[in-house]
Amino acid sequence: MQRIWIILVMFVVMSPLLLFADINEDLIEAAKNGRTDEVRNLLDAGADVNVMSEIGTAMDMALAREHDDIVELLKQAGAKE
Repeated sequence: MQRIWIILVMFVVMSPLLLFADINEDLIEAAKNGRTDEVRNLLDAGADVNVMSEIGTAMDMALAREHDDIVELLKQAGAKE
Protein backbone atom coordinates (compact mmCIF):
# COMPACT_ATOMS: atom_id res chain seq x y z
CA MET A 1 0.00 0.00 0.00
CA GLN A 2 2.82 2.38 0.83
CA ARG A 3 4.32 1.80 -2.63
CA ILE A 4 1.07 2.90 -4.29
CA TRP A 5 1.06 6.13 -2.28
CA ILE A 6 4.63 6.86 -3.26
CA ILE A 7 3.80 6.33 -6.94
CA LEU A 8 0.72 8.57 -6.68
CA VAL A 9 2.66 11.34 -4.97
CA MET A 10 5.41 11.15 -7.61
CA PHE A 11 2.81 11.35 -10.38
CA VAL A 12 1.13 14.40 -8.84
CA VAL A 13 4.48 16.16 -8.37
CA MET A 14 5.87 15.32 -11.82
CA SER A 15 2.74 15.90 -13.95
CA PRO A 16 2.96 19.72 -14.01
CA LEU A 17 6.64 19.53 -14.91
CA LEU A 18 5.88 17.32 -17.89
CA LEU A 19 3.05 19.60 -18.98
CA PHE A 20 5.24 22.69 -18.92
CA ALA A 21 8.04 20.92 -20.79
CA ASP A 22 5.64 20.40 -23.68
CA ILE A 23 4.21 23.92 -23.54
CA ASN A 24 7.72 25.41 -23.58
CA GLU A 25 8.75 23.33 -26.57
CA ASP A 26 5.53 24.37 -28.30
CA LEU A 27 6.40 28.03 -27.65
CA ILE A 28 9.82 27.64 -29.25
CA GLU A 29 8.33 25.90 -32.29
CA ALA A 30 5.56 28.50 -32.66
CA ALA A 31 8.11 31.33 -32.47
CA LYS A 32 10.31 29.57 -35.02
CA ASN A 33 7.41 29.14 -37.44
CA GLY A 34 5.94 32.63 -37.07
CA ARG A 35 2.66 31.59 -35.43
CA THR A 36 1.92 34.79 -33.51
CA ASP A 37 -1.49 33.81 -32.13
CA GLU A 38 -0.13 30.50 -30.88
CA VAL A 39 2.82 32.25 -29.21
CA ARG A 40 0.38 34.63 -27.48
CA ASN A 41 -1.82 31.73 -26.31
CA LEU A 42 1.14 29.73 -25.01
CA LEU A 43 2.47 32.73 -23.10
CA ASP A 44 -1.00 33.27 -21.60
CA ALA A 45 -1.04 29.59 -20.61
CA GLY A 46 2.20 29.99 -18.66
CA ALA A 47 4.98 28.96 -21.04
CA ASP A 48 8.45 29.97 -19.82
CA VAL A 49 9.67 32.61 -22.26
CA ASN A 50 13.36 32.02 -21.49
CA VAL A 51 13.57 28.22 -21.63
CA MET A 52 16.48 26.95 -23.70
CA SER A 53 16.05 23.94 -25.95
CA GLU A 54 18.66 22.23 -28.09
CA ILE A 55 17.83 24.70 -30.89
CA GLY A 56 17.74 27.81 -28.68
CA THR A 57 15.07 29.96 -27.05
CA ALA A 58 11.84 31.26 -28.52
CA MET A 59 13.55 34.65 -28.85
CA ASP A 60 16.48 33.09 -30.72
CA MET A 61 14.06 31.52 -33.18
CA ALA A 62 11.98 34.67 -33.68
CA LEU A 63 15.07 36.82 -34.22
CA ALA A 64 16.68 34.36 -36.62
CA ARG A 65 13.54 34.20 -38.74
CA GLU A 66 12.80 37.93 -38.45
CA HIS A 67 9.36 37.46 -36.88
CA ASP A 68 9.29 40.99 -35.48
CA ASP A 69 5.76 40.75 -34.06
CA ILE A 70 6.76 37.67 -32.08
CA VAL A 71 9.99 39.34 -30.92
CA GLU A 72 7.87 42.15 -29.46
CA LEU A 73 5.49 39.71 -27.76
CA LEU A 74 8.39 37.84 -26.23
CA LYS A 75 10.04 41.08 -25.04
CA GLN A 76 6.78 42.14 -23.39
CA ALA A 77 6.67 38.75 -21.66
CA GLY A 78 10.19 39.28 -20.27
CA ALA A 79 12.32 37.40 -22.79
CA LYS A 80 16.06 38.01 -22.76
CA GLU A 81 17.72 38.87 -26.05
